Amino acid sequence: MGENHLMTLNAASLLAPILNSKREYAEAEKLLVPIEAEMRKQFIGSYSFVRASYFLRRGVSRAGLHNYAAAEMDFLEAQSIAQTTKNITHADDLRDCAQALITLSTAWDRDAPGKGYDANAAQWKQKLAGLPRQGAVAPNQ
Repeated sequence: MGENHLMTLNAASLLAPILNSKREYAEAEKLLVPIEAEMRKQFIGSYSFVRASYFLRRGVSRAGLHNYAAAEMDFLEAQSIAQTTKNITHADDLRDCAQALITLSTAWDRDAPGKGYDANAAQWKQKLAGLPRQGAVAPNQ
């Protein structure tokens, strides 16, 4: 297996939450940034949910570093991918993305009050409330 093998890429992505949980955000980001192009290339179709998880994990790293704009872009990309990927974790993926955006907007508002980030958090809370839970069938499906 080489550095661009699916298992190598997935292992790197799976290591990020461990680093993030230890507040080693810079190390997690340093691990994730170089593999972005390969993640985009390799994890498509029925494997797109892995790509969504990658962006969610990188967003957590960036939010931990207070790089809120980059984190927001990652979370929105993860959410966009999760919306179109119908797999067994679909509902959880959507909920995780919405929760990440709520947490991000709340932190961003705390660091830069009065710029509308509290309103963003409220919008994502409303969206989260309307999302199905794992195992539930979404309306019109």
